[in-house]
Amino acid sequence: MKPKIQKTELIISLALRWGVIFSAAIIAFGILLSLITSNAINNAEIPHTLLDFKIGLMALHPSVVIALGLLFLIALPIVRVGLTAVLFAFEKDYIYLFLSGLVFSILLFGVFFGKML
Repeated sequence: MKPKIQKTELIISLALRWGVIFSAAIIAFGILLSLITSNAINNAEIPHTLLDFKIGLMALHPSVVIALGLLFLIALPIVRVGLTAVLFAFEKDYIYLFLSGLVFSILLFGVFFGKML
C-alpha cells in the first residue's frame, strides 16, 4: 500500500474510532443519568428540534442526552465522507474529490431538506 493511502486511511479510522467512543460516552452518560435520577426514558422527552435539544440538555433529561449521543453516531458516516473529500483535496486527487464532494452534497441535502420532500 502507498504511504499516502495508509496515512489517509489512518486519519479516517481514527476519526471514526474517536467518534464512536465519544458517542458511546454520551449515551452511557445518559443511561447513568437515567439510573441516578430514576427518571424513566419515554417518548415524550425525545427532542425533535434544536430548541428541544437545548432545553433538554440544560435540564439534563436522560432521553435528550441519549438522543444526542445517537445523533452523533448517526452523523459519523456523513463526517467520514466530508473528511474524505478534504483529504482528497490535500492529495490533489480531483476525481475522487469531485465524487466524494458530490456524495457529501447529496447527504447534506438529504439531512437538511429530506423532511420537506
